[in-house]
Amino acid sequence: MQLFSLAEIPVPMVRCTSVHLSSMAESHIETGKRGEDCAAAYLTLRGYRILQRNIRTQAGEIDLIARLGDTIIFVEVKANARTHDAFAPSIRVDQKKLNRLSAAAELWLELERERGADLSGRIDVIGVCEGKVVEHFEDVAG
Repeated sequence: MQLFSLAEIPVPMVRCTSVHLSSMAESHIETGKRGEDCAAAYLTLRGYRILQRNIRTQAGEIDLIARLGDTIIFVEVKANARTHDAFAPSIRVDQKKLNRLSAAAELWLELERERGADLSGRIDVIGVCEGKVVEHFEDVAG
């Protein structure tokens, strides 16, 4: 599985106005939690089913695990309290992070396969700024 840096992808800024959480001064943890809530709502509105949140494996943590049809989607959520082009959420997802996420996803899939499930997966990255989904990159490791 070949991975690439999201910094190499052109960053179209797509605003999602259907999901908006208020933007108050928050701690880093609160910003991350609210970003995950916003990403989960965004995915749900698009037909995804959220299966699990904040799953820890030996390889690392997976923010969201969702399902769309027969595909399992492992989602890395990057949230900023404020919008700033120089700090777009996707810039903060580097090759090292993608490698850890890919390894964690593979461990999760292996466990499910041991239980008899025949699943395939992909990795998506969702960026949230000021309570809005501003970017969604699908299948970043594909």
